[in-house]
Amino acid sequence: MSLGVPRPRPRLDRDNRAFWTGGGEGRLMICRCGDCGQWLHPPQPVCRACWSENVAPQPVSGRGTIDSFTVNHQPGCRAWRCLS
Repeated sequence: MSLGVPRPRPRLDRDNRAFWTGGGEGRLMICRCGDCGQWLHPPQPVCRACWSENVAPQPVSGRGTIDSFTVNHQPGCRAWRCLS
């Protein structure tokens, strides 16, 4: 459903580019630490488990267990108010 309000596209940077563009290639890309194996999402340049900078995106299957979720009740920007 389109209400004529374009949703802004995410700003791509070196940390999140693989996540946002991988779908165009049919792949879900999630960052993983090459030293301790910790998965990192949202994408970030340093591992939160071991502080290594050896972090890179890797393709994943898209299958897993949902640990938590959020429901946003306020629009992220003024232009989206008509969607809530």
